[in-house]
Amino acid sequence: MDIIIPPQDKVFEKWGQAVKSVVGDNYSYDEKLTLSTYPYMRLFDIGVYQTDGDLEGNESAIEISFQVESYAKGQMASSSVKKMDLVSHQVMKDMGFTRNFAGQVENIDSNIKRYISRYRMLYTGKLLNE
Repeated sequence: MDIIIPPQDKVFEKWGQAVKSVVGDNYSYDEKLTLSTYPYMRLFDIGVYQTDGDLEGNESAIEISFQVESYAKGQMASSSVKKMDLVSHQVMKDMGFTRNFAGQVENIDSNIKRYISRYRMLYTGKLLNE
């Protein structure tokens, strides 16, 4: 049975290289990480499911989804999270993802601004530009 291996590691590596320009090394691939330093970004896998295959169970396409969260604190935090998200959005689009949600959401600590973008892609074994 043929399966398609989701590209989480490749996506995180390309995304991480891009967001370093706005957050340095303050990014992760862990949704449970406790934040302490800002600005900060994280990317995590929302899910994977098969979208196409044959009667023998071979996969020919899967849909993969990711969420990106940007955090900033301080006087210009609202504009900072949006600028951070623009860098992230560009690299996600360059890999072939489509954004299906973007917006600033409330945070428990109102001094910390949080911006979320969600992405999805029909994946057949290669990212765009690979």
